[in-house]
Amino acid sequence: MLRGVIFDVIWPMVGMGGDKLLPSAAGVEADSTIGEQLSARRWGIFRSKFLPSLRPTNWSRELVESRRAIVGRLDDGRVVWSDRNLCRSS
Repeated sequence: MLRGVIFDVIWPMVGMGGDKLLPSAAGVEADSTIGEQLSARRWGIFRSKFLPSLRPTNWSRELVESRRAIVGRLDDGRVVWSDRNLCRSS
Protein backbone atom coordinates (compact mmCIF):
# COMPACT_ATOMS: atom_id res chain seq x y z
CA MET A 1 0.00 0.00 0.00
CA LEU A 2 2.66 2.53 0.97
CA ARG A 3 5.17 0.77 -1.21
CA GLY A 4 6.82 3.07 -3.67
CA VAL A 5 6.35 6.18 -1.51
CA ILE A 6 9.53 8.21 -1.81
CA PHE A 7 11.59 8.74 1.36
CA ASP A 8 11.84 12.49 0.66
CA VAL A 9 8.05 12.65 0.75
CA ILE A 10 7.75 10.73 4.02
CA TRP A 11 10.62 12.38 5.94
CA PRO A 12 8.87 15.76 6.47
CA MET A 13 5.84 13.87 7.76
CA VAL A 14 7.67 12.25 10.69
CA GLY A 15 5.72 13.14 13.82
CA MET A 16 2.37 13.58 12.10
CA GLY A 17 -0.57 11.73 13.58
CA GLY A 18 -2.12 8.95 11.54
CA ASP A 19 -5.11 11.16 10.74
CA LYS A 20 -2.83 13.53 8.82
CA LEU A 21 -0.19 11.05 7.65
CA LEU A 22 -2.47 8.68 5.73
CA PRO A 23 -4.03 11.36 3.51
CA SER A 24 -0.68 13.08 2.94
CA ALA A 25 1.42 10.00 2.19
CA ALA A 26 -1.00 7.54 0.67
CA GLY A 27 -4.14 9.45 -0.18
CA VAL A 28 -6.13 7.37 2.33
CA GLU A 29 -8.62 9.25 4.49
CA ALA A 30 -8.44 8.24 8.16
CA ASP A 31 -12.21 7.77 8.39
CA SER A 32 -12.46 5.58 5.27
CA THR A 33 -12.79 1.81 5.59
CA ILE A 34 -9.14 1.20 4.69
CA GLY A 35 -8.07 4.11 6.92
CA GLU A 36 -9.91 2.61 9.88
CA GLN A 37 -8.40 -0.81 9.15
CA LEU A 38 -4.90 0.66 9.03
CA SER A 39 -5.51 2.58 12.24
CA ALA A 40 -6.73 -0.55 14.03
CA ARG A 41 -3.71 -2.51 12.77
CA ARG A 42 -1.30 0.26 13.81
CA TRP A 43 -2.84 0.38 17.31
CA GLY A 44 -2.68 -3.43 17.56
CA ILE A 45 1.03 -3.42 16.73
CA PHE A 46 1.74 -0.61 19.18
CA ARG A 47 -0.31 -2.26 21.93
CA SER A 48 1.33 -5.67 21.57
CA LYS A 49 4.90 -4.73 20.66
CA PHE A 50 5.67 -1.36 22.28
CA LEU A 51 3.16 -0.57 25.04
CA PRO A 52 4.25 -3.36 27.42
CA SER A 53 7.78 -1.97 27.60
CA LEU A 54 6.87 1.72 27.55
CA ARG A 55 8.42 3.58 30.48
CA PRO A 56 8.82 7.25 31.34
CA THR A 57 12.05 8.86 30.24
CA ASN A 58 14.59 9.98 32.81
CA TRP A 59 13.51 13.13 34.63
CA SER A 60 10.05 13.15 33.01
CA ARG A 61 8.25 13.56 36.35
CA GLU A 62 10.51 16.45 37.33
CA LEU A 63 10.00 18.10 33.95
CA VAL A 64 6.21 17.92 34.18
CA GLU A 65 6.15 19.05 37.79
CA SER A 66 8.43 22.00 37.02
CA ARG A 67 5.90 23.21 34.44
CA ARG A 68 2.80 22.84 36.60
CA ALA A 69 1.43 24.81 39.51
CA ILE A 70 -1.39 23.93 41.88
CA VAL A 71 -4.36 26.17 41.11
CA GLY A 72 -6.63 24.81 43.81
CA ARG A 73 -8.36 21.83 45.29
CA LEU A 74 -11.81 20.48 44.57
CA ASP A 75 -14.28 19.64 47.34
CA ASP A 76 -13.34 15.97 47.08
CA GLY A 77 -9.65 16.77 47.64
CA ARG A 78 -8.46 16.38 44.05
CA VAL A 79 -5.83 18.89 42.98
CA VAL A 80 -6.40 21.21 40.03
CA TRP A 81 -3.20 21.82 38.04
CA SER A 82 -2.29 24.32 35.37
CA ASP A 83 0.79 25.27 33.39
CA ARG A 84 2.87 27.81 35.33
CA ASN A 85 2.79 30.19 32.36
CA LEU A 86 -0.99 30.35 32.63
CA CYS A 87 -0.83 31.16 36.34
CA ARG A 88 1.35 34.25 36.10
CA SER A 89 -0.27 37.50 37.00
CA SER A 90 0.56 40.64 35.08
